[in-house]
Amino acid sequence: FESEEKWEGASGMILGNAEWFEAWLQGEQRFAEEQYHEIISASDAWLVAGAEEEQDVPGDLKATHSARR
Repeated sequence: FESEEKWEGASGMILGNAEWFEAWLQGEQRFAEEQYHEIISASDAWLVAGAEEEQDVPGDLKATHSARR
């Protein structure tokens, strides 16, 4: 038995269904926000990173630990 519909893959199933897409998008947003809050809430988040970690930062710019995460 051959179906005339072409399977669009997992992404096509999720992106093509508004309800599933919204659920996926909300999950991604929750994950990103949790990661963000974990990073900026760390005890060393706003401390300037050490010189050994500054190899790829130009000039006088100093990165914080939270910027490195």
